Amino acid sequence: MFKKIKLYLFFGLTCIYICTLKLNINMPKIIFEINYNIHPEKREEYLKTIADLKTNINGTSENNYSVYENKKSKNNFTEMYICENEEEFEALEDNQSEETIELTQKLFNDFIKDKKVIYTTKYEV
Repeated sequence: MFKKIKLYLFFGLTCIYICTLKLNINMPKIIFEINYNIHPEKREEYLKTIADLKTNINGTSENNYSVYENKKSKNNFTEMYICENEEEFEALEDNQSEETIELTQKLFNDFIKDKKVIYTTKYEV
């Protein structure tokens, strides 16, 4: 009788472990990109502001955040968040500090040409 309980417990825990692994494997990472051009004459101020934003986001949250410049098109930048799953992606906006919100608003108001921003969401296959 005691052996049967151990056997059932072993199989039950094994099933839970396998299901957990399967759920984690099927959760795709998500890349969220924000692309825009900046006013060339404001480049230096933009670089300072984006450095402050990177420090703030990476210092106050668990988000994987970075910024890239297009090598072939000067003053074209992409902010990139890499999220581990849908839940983390959905929480991006909710987890922003007030300073992050202010810096983001400053970027949009002061630096982005024609206020034109392209948002792209990519799911891992």
